[in-house]
Amino acid sequence: MEINQSTVNKMLAMSDDDLWRSIRLIASTSGIKLDNGPAPRAEMEKIRSALSSVTGADVNEALKILSKYRK
Repeated sequence: MEINQSTVNKMLAMSDDDLWRSIRLIASTSGIKLDNGPAPRAEMEKIRSALSSVTGADVNEALKILSKYRK
């Protein structure tokens, strides 16, 4: 999966609920199960802050690290 800066920018433009769905989808393709409930409102600001400073290369490196935890 290739996530580049354009993808990160599109994610930042999403509503909280849409962004959470995307995060859950990305996590599930990496073998990580997240809560199916609504977006965790208290955490979404933190997630957006982290995303706003991330580069596509950072995301791909994170995906490589997470791949070690696949079930």
